[in-house]
Amino acid sequence: MHEALEGGLVEKAQRGSRRAFGKLMELYQKPIYNLCYRLTGTKEEAEDLTQETFLRAYERMDTFREGARFLPWVYTIGLNLTRNHLSRRPLHPFGQDREDLERHGNGGPGPQELLLQKEGGERLQEALGELPLEMREAVWLRYGDEMSYDEVSDILFISPAAARMRVHRGLKKLKEIMTTTGD
Repeated sequence: MHEALEGGLVEKAQRGSRRAFGKLMELYQKPIYNLCYRLTGTKEEAEDLTQETFLRAYERMDTFREGARFLPWVYTIGLNLTRNHLSRRPLHPFGQDREDLERHGNGGPGPQELLLQKEGGERLQEALGELPLEMREAVWLRYGDEMSYDEVSDILFISPAAARMRVHRGLKKLKEIMTTTGD
């Protein structure tokens, strides 16, 4: 999305325009849902966390820094909510609801679907679920959501070098998981 248009929507939302915030929500609901889904593995949790993310963002619009981009800011809110949620829930098998992810797409395969199609599809999804959360976050942001290392570092509050290292280690661990299971 053009940053000037985003900035205009953010300014209006900060002044209390629900319509402007609704447009921001429409624009960024899919990436936030995909983030929550990839980290939780379930449709229901992802939907709830996406809704909670935008509710928190709306309540905190006054804390949004002028000149900053909205997506990394709202991603950070979603990431923190998802982390907190995962720390409180009992462990259960990581979800594989590919149809749900495809339903939230825009008709053609997006980066998420392409990632799932590579190297064994469903097994790759399972392997992503086996990664430690900090590695899963970094790998997903970099390759699933096609973010730059600078964007990954902003969202995770780490340096770009640390973002590169997490992605590198995550990919290495992912490869180990995939090769030890025979896929």
